[in-house]
Amino acid sequence: AKVHAIGSRLQRNQVGIVSKGFGSHVSLERCEISNNIRIGLGVREGAAAHAQDCQMKRNQYGVCVANAGSFIALHSCSLNENLTHGLGASEGGCIEALKCVMLENQVGVVSKGTGSTVLLKRCRSNENGRVGIGIREGGSAECVECEMKRNQYGICALNAGATVTLSRCDASNNERYGVSSSDGGLVQAVDCRLNENQQLGIGAWHVNSKVMLLRCTLSDNGRTGLASRVGSFISAVNCTLKGNSQFGVYVSGDGSLVTLKGCALSDNGLYGIGASESGVAEASRCQMQRNTQAGVVSKDA
Repeated sequence: AKVHAIGSRLQRNQVGIVSKGFGSHVSLERCEISNNIRIGLGVREGAAAHAQDCQMKRNQYGVCVANAGSFIALHSCSLNENLTHGLGASEGGCIEALKCVMLENQVGVVSKGTGSTVLLKRCRSNENGRVGIGIREGGSAECVECEMKRNQYGICALNAGATVTLSRCDASNNERYGVSSSDGGLVQAVDCRLNENQQLGIGAWHVNSKVMLLRCTLSDNGRTGLASRVGSFISAVNCTLKGNSQFGVYVSGDGSLVTLKGCALSDNGLYGIGASESGVAEASRCQMQRNTQAGVVSKDA
């Protein structure tokens, strides 16, 4: 079955539109899918959909893609003010979005479950009530030149197998953290900005949680540029950590490890690097300048 809709409105239904089953395809242009009780646009059981210049707003869920083989491509769409999430992949569903905006949802983008994938290019997931992009339970996301700002958390990778790859992205001005990895999540970031978050630029918690940073800037955060705690691991290469209110880098807890190579840590409110409670920081070819109290401190209770 195939549906092609142009300039249509799908409003106040249980579900706005569904594409279901292999071979089914929905194509939407300049459509408004709004105020539906559950889902604006649903794609499942191997179906496909394409949406361009569409609005999915004030639904419970803006877009849901579920099951292996299900796929949607979005171009220049807005997914705003949905009660739960703007854009979500689960149970192996796949999403590709270009130049889309996810604004004022509870969560902007979700990828949940093994095999679920989200590819975002030049998208904005801003001003969402909790999380800009949330990856969990084996889901994955790749973000290129995207913006995650003014959320509670910019990006969260949660649980073993959850993976986020960021390239030239900006996760700044969030209420708590720009990026977080916990319970075994993995975050890889290249040429990204994690600045002016109210608490941390980036944080990792728990054994097997990992963060890998290359040429990133973590500046002017309310507490710390990057923090590793409770057995997590962070690697930073050629990064800049400056002007953070307390620490450029903080590592705490048995098994927690931060490795720094070629990084600049300057003008932080307390220390460039702080280690406590058996946390370990390893630094090579780094510069620590003009930190208010000291370049490096190691302290255990």
